[in-house]
Amino acid sequence: MEQHNKIINDTAKKILSPHGIFRKGSSRIWLDDNDYFLTVIEFQPSGYDKGSYLNVGLTFLWETTEDLNDALVFELGGRVFVNGRQFTSYKDDETFSEAMESFASEALKEAEEYRKFRDLEYAKRTLGFVP
Repeated sequence: MEQHNKIINDTAKKILSPHGIFRKGSSRIWLDDNDYFLTVIEFQPSGYDKGSYLNVGLTFLWETTEDLNDALVFELGGRVFVNGRQFTSYKDDETFSEAMESFASEALKEAEEYRKFRDLEYAKRTLGFVP
């Protein structure tokens, strides 16, 4: 495993796992299961540089699918800017580790915000189903 991927995975595990957020296989995707929806945290790679973007979103589990990848579509959320940046390049272990700490911490804040949707009244109001 490349060093930048190891740093991403180790940091995410340290920050997200204690809150019940788990990794999808060996991917850069972490999931927070909230019964009728998932919060999806993706440390998205770039095709041009070693590093990561951060995407956090919510997907409702109202429809069935045989392939979990088909279900991981953001119905709310998207790219998250951390410290004014949308992408962090891997240059060295120390700098990248610090950046991934910020990414994972921001991802946790976003996931905790989405957990408010567990309250169906909150979800209905926020989604505009009730005035």
